[in-house]
Amino acid sequence: MKNLSFDSFSVISVAVVLTVPGLAVAVFGGLSLGLTAVTMLAAIAMFGASVVLSLSLYRIDGLPRAAALLMVAFVAVLPEFSSDTYYAWMGVSPLSADFGGLSLSAITGSSFYLIGVGLPALYLVNRLRTGGARLELHSSQGIELLLLLMVVFYGFLVYVKGYVWPLDTPVLLLLFGVLAWKGFQQYRSAQVRLRPFQRRADPIHAVPSSPPGVMPLLVLYATAVVYLAVPTFADGMYALGLGASGGASGFTYLQDLMPILTKAPLVAVMAMMVWNGRIALATSILVLTVVALWTLVLGVLPFAPLIGGALYGSPEVLTLGEHQRLEVLVAMSQALLAVILLSRLSLTGRSAVALLVTFCAHRMLMYLYPQGGNALVPGLMAGIYVGLAAVVVAWDRARIGSLVGSVVGTGRLAGHDSDGEAVKLSEADGTTPLGYSPPRPTSD
Repeated sequence: MKNLSFDSFSVISVAVVLTVPGLAVAVFGGLSLGLTAVTMLAAIAMFGASVVLSLSLYRIDGLPRAAALLMVAFVAVLPEFSSDTYYAWMGVSPLSADFGGLSLSAITGSSFYLIGVGLPALYLVNRLRTGGARLELHSSQGIELLLLLMVVFYGFLVYVKGYVWPLDTPVLLLLFGVLAWKGFQQYRSAQVRLRPFQRRADPIHAVPSSPPGVMPLLVLYATAVVYLAVPTFADGMYALGLGASGGASGFTYLQDLMPILTKAPLVAVMAMMVWNGRIALATSILVLTVVALWTLVLGVLPFAPLIGGALYGSPEVLTLGEHQRLEVLVAMSQALLAVILLSRLSLTGRSAVALLVTFCAHRMLMYLYPQGGNALVPGLMAGIYVGLAAVVVAWDRARIGSLVGSVVGTGRLAGHDSDGEAVKLSEADGTTPLGYSPPRPTSD
């Protein structure tokens, strides 16, 4: 089967055009168009900007892994950061106090979507592409899963506490910093020890025949669109009654709409990476995005009510409502199951089906019981996720030890044999997990 190939500049051009009406409405106002039309234009602008940001991830080729981590973190979680900080900021105002109950809707929704839909989608694409029964991860990705597991444990602590405050920030940022530092160490070792590989042409061309500075400018433009369109979209959703009072139904609408607008393009790009044989790159982006949601975004979030409240004379701690706490519990339980299923550095068909079925059941039940299930449904789903994780661990008790051993117990750089020689990394493009291709030695 052939690699998919297309001129991404054409797709980006269409995406930029989609952002223009929503950007104009956000900047100049558009009340004469009607509330529904304004909200829809803002949503379309967010979708277009997300397409640009998602395609920009192909530009991480050739970057040091640490720099690639930072780029993935910034690009992939920008919409969630903008949305949830806006709700947390507005929630301290006496005129929009209900907004505070909607913060964390984007973080939890995107986390649900990436794990419950993204991972099964990558497995399906790989199955169609190769016929393989497993989606195999690279050995160096164990550190990413281990850091996600640590984030899960801290997320459970946030659920128990019921609030997030600035003292949580350094801990959360440290977790992401450890991941970036580990990636940088691997990159430095790879520069010295890896054999050169012959790169194949990238089947997706980002801005062909264009000046080098075009893609960064497009990313900056998309960033501005997200920051300007999100408040318009959030206000419109609230005014239309879809986010009223931060109740279960309003929270649920936002949990599903935000990932559709902002994460569907990312999943599509990751699926194309898998189709083109770049499985490690795609799965790294997915795991890193989930980690960034619960470290970078959640770590910065408490400053929104703190600074916003100071403007009204009473700085506030980001206190989570009962429904927000339960959604954090479900998200951490789902992430725990995902780590357990991936701990052998592969995803089987049954595991992919389990993630997809539980995700669909969760979302369906949240709409069937929008108010009465405010506590029942999240509690039930958290129990199912944790129960499944416990069953898997009981069936294969060496899973977690295998994951830890892949990171710290091998005594050598992940992805290398005992002599320090590079193992075969990718049939498709000969790159390391985040797309880095070792430089070829030059002759004297």
